[in-house]
Amino acid sequence: MRKYCILALTGILLLFSNGILFAADYYYTPSPGDLGDLDHTLAYSWGINLANKDIYNHTLNLNTESIAGASLFFSSIYNWDNNYNILQVSLLDDSVTLGVKSFPDNQNPTNYFAGKYDSKLLFSWENMSTKSRNVAIGINTNTAYTGQLKDGVADGATLYMPANSLNNLIAYASAGIFGLGFDPDCHYYNCGIKLKIWTTDKPPSTPVPEPGTLMLLGMGLFAVASRMRKKLI
Repeated sequence: MRKYCILALTGILLLFSNGILFAADYYYTPSPGDLGDLDHTLAYSWGINLANKDIYNHTLNLNTESIAGASLFFSSIYNWDNNYNILQVSLLDDSVTLGVKSFPDNQNPTNYFAGKYDSKLLFSWENMSTKSRNVAIGINTNTAYTGQLKDGVADGATLYMPANSLNNLIAYASAGIFGLGFDPDCHYYNCGIKLKIWTTDKPPSTPVPEPGTLMLLGMGLFAVASRMRKKLI
């Protein structure tokens, strides 16, 4: 009887594990890692192939995983003076050239990538000061935001993120290849840029019992097994 109880418990655990969504984190860095210090005379596109294991040492499989959110990290970033400045970051479609490419922009205040690709503004960051800061800008909500960065640096800089930023990221990345466009309208020194994407496993196609149902089933099996064991004794 003990053998049957163990087999029953094993089956329950397998069912329960299939109902859990496991998270995975993926990191991507451009080359050069600081995007040329985001020179104000240029705009930069960074094309990313989510499945390119040779470059990123891992493979994100959109057939089995769903993107749950992302963060764009800037290490030790600051503006070179206190004049008005703006950094605009856009999503680019799968026609983008893979890797990093730069374009002459000559500080034109409009977003360089608007109209040049199938693009959507991901966020803009205005009036960055000369204070060096480490920043992670989260792309994990569809709610529009305008306000200060929540990193403890009170320098008057304003972050603007339009509505549907997460949905837009998921839509652009759905082909497995997408890009980020950086248009710096001033000079932003930094020590590196990194994109983090986190995922959950896609749920199985066949319905899986909810955890509460599985717990009740397990308790019932235990009760039945205990009673059968007592009868045998």
